[in-house]
Amino acid sequence: MEYLVVFLPFILLLKPRKLLKFRSSSYKDVIELIEGLEITPPKKESDLYRVAKLLLEVRKIYGAKAFESLMILKKEAYKSDRERKKLKGILYGAYFQQLIMALLILVMIFITNSMFESSPTTYIIIFLLQVLAILFLLGANYLLEKLYIRGGVIRLKNLLIVKSLSQSGLSVSRVLKNIDWEGMKESSSKRLSKWDELFFSILSKWQETGRGLVANLDELEEELEFLRSFGDKKFHDYMNGAKFFALLIGGFLGYFVYLFSFVGKLLT
Repeated sequence: MEYLVVFLPFILLLKPRKLLKFRSSSYKDVIELIEGLEITPPKKESDLYRVAKLLLEVRKIYGAKAFESLMILKKEAYKSDRERKKLKGILYGAYFQQLIMALLILVMIFITNSMFESSPTTYIIIFLLQVLAILFLLGANYLLEKLYIRGGVIRLKNLLIVKSLSQSGLSVSRVLKNIDWEGMKESSSKRLSKWDELFFSILSKWQETGRGLVANLDELEEELEFLRSFGDKKFHDYMNGAKFFALLIGGFLGYFVYLFSFVGKLLT
């Protein structure tokens, strides 16, 4: 019965990608498509994947312009993939801490088992505390990622789409058609509102006059980098707090539950 205490963390570490369901999209398919590798098309194509396919198609017509856009897309895809892995590493680290704490509790159980047998209720309570800690981590990660990360990722994706397609030779209307307007609307916030206004203003001017885009892309990129750095810092700070709180739930509370059971047995 005592193995139940650490069984759940072990399962989570065996299949982390499927169980964690990390929402940030992988850029591996985009990179492999640009490099010309033979890959199986993803079941659900991301916006960047569709942009890469479009650039590969128009490369036959626009040549060097489309090729330059593909290189921009590939470079940013590599950068974004590294950032995605860094965010996943934070959650994996939290699970590793939970696993270590669960193993320490299990060692304590094995040591004291030579003296007395705990009731099944004690093991079930410890197991439920582990489950609660894991659910808390998942919920905190989802909420914080939504508040501080997702909006920046969507805007970076849209900026990358404009940056790459605008140099490919495609018409302005076709470039704007590939922007994820719905995603920006769903992830809008006070923190990102000024950037959104500037983005809309620059694109509107570009659509009307056909000029002014290239000169303003650097400003958009620098401002977005600052906003994303701020969001990343907030995400890290709050996730560290969530990790500590999860340890209190799954580790220290579990420890005191078992200690209380142990002391109760000694007294009786």
